[in-house]
Amino acid sequence: MSQWHVIKLELAPIEEFPNGSPGRAFLLRLPLGRDGTIDGARLADAPRSAFVRRFWPNEPDRSGMIFPCTSGWTLAFAGEETGQYCVLEDGPATPGNVLTVRNAAGVRLPFRVLSVKED
Repeated sequence: MSQWHVIKLELAPIEEFPNGSPGRAFLLRLPLGRDGTIDGARLADAPRSAFVRRFWPNEPDRSGMIFPCTSGWTLAFAGEETGQYCVLEDGPATPGNVLTVRNAAGVRLPFRVLSVKED
């Protein structure tokens, strides 16, 4: 059975940030299976137990909900206009792995899984 975890993602190296960026991060609370993938059935049973927080320099922190979409998992932030969201593409949330987040403009950014802690 899957367990709820808190996952920290940090921007991995890209051209603009060759060493990555600890200030650009996401904190997620999700149910993960043994393989580190999101347990969609468990998330559907308790959608309000999941959350996302986005940390970005020079911008207020944003928080919101997580739900499935055709290409992964939608990260919908409270107070944002319709269509202003990110998509976390499918992949195992295991330390050291890189997951891709696509913003509302379609820009795909790599985020390294920094930590995964059982909650």
